[in-house]
Amino acid sequence: MNKQQVVLVTGPAGNLGSAVIDRFLLDQPHLILLDRHPDRVLGLYPELASSTDHKLITEVDLTDGEALQHAVDEGAKIFGGIDCLIH
Repeated sequence: MNKQQVVLVTGPAGNLGSAVIDRFLLDQPHLILLDRHPDRVLGLYPELASSTDHKLITEVDLTDGEALQHAVDEGAKIFGGIDCLIH
């Protein structure tokens, strides 16, 4: 049995990010979404807010190394690691 893949995506509310999310939702990996704009992400994907298969981590400034590391660690802890980064 294969482990369900875990994909971390930065900027999921942008044009490219949302296209990536739309595609990945078809394959059903666990998604960890990092974005500074939670309202935009939730506007596009309201179902992800309460999902146990995905983790939305908001208000993350990718230029803040400590905050970014904390977000990555949080996502990895929830799903047992990260297999892919889409940045």
